[in-house]
Amino acid sequence: LKENSLEVDHEALPLIRRAEFSCWLQESVCHRVQDEVSSLDESSYLENIFLLLTGRQLDAAVEMAASRGDVRLACLLSQAGGLNCADIAQQLDLWRINGLDFNFIEKERVRLYELLSGNIHGALKDFKIDWKRFLGLLMWYRLPPDMPLPLIFQKYQRLFVNGKAPFPLPIYIDEGPVDADVHFSEKHFDLSYYLMLLHANGEGEFSSLKTMLSAFSSTHDPLDYHMIWHQRAVLEAVGIFTSKDLQVLDMGLVSQLLCIGQCHWA
Repeated sequence: LKENSLEVDHEALPLIRRAEFSCWLQESVCHRVQDEVSSLDESSYLENIFLLLTGRQLDAAVEMAASRGDVRLACLLSQAGGLNCADIAQQLDLWRINGLDFNFIEKERVRLYELLSGNIHGALKDFKIDWKRFLGLLMWYRLPPDMPLPLIFQKYQRLFVNGKAPFPLPIYIDEGPVDADVHFSEKHFDLSYYLMLLHANGEGEFSSLKTMLSAFSSTHDPLDYHMIWHQRAVLEAVGIFTSKDLQVLDMGLVSQLLCIGQCHWA
């Protein structure tokens, strides 16, 4: 549905945007989740379930728990991210207050309970995760289901500034070859993260515009302007901003086209 369609309730637009963003995020991390799940032994089903939850693959997680006869866990998983997270958090607190020895509960099961309770930092203890999945965990299991996207992005940004969220690495580093000889300075985020910050910024002046439109946001090659040039063109076309001092992008793309013999495009 288009946002200007008469069929869309404007009060529902924030929820529609959130749902569509959630679908995009699930698709973006799906391959990483599947790679990690396939590398595990099938006997580690609790760990498999946790990995599935990091990609919001609830159906697969519920089916796996049910197939192992873990019906109660399957019921909890089916409601993951709902209004019952406060109840799970309260139950965990009661266990701690009453002196329950958590050594008698599988470590991975406790990790699942922590995640379902919304305590994502407790769930990620001794567990490394990429920034997109962390953002997903924050949105899916920690924050209210009706919180609009700008507030979610601002929450992630605050956590990141305080050192409690992963660095939004550019995709060519985050998902690039492990042995790639890439010299990266932590000054540039992933392009998609810049777009999130731009959306969260609303009508205000976006201070990271020039950094966003740097080649290092999309590639390790400082002379490769094709991605950021197209992104700038799209953002200008939809009226997000008007760039008056970014002629370097035009000149950079022209030079790049000339170097590869595409003079007619230049």
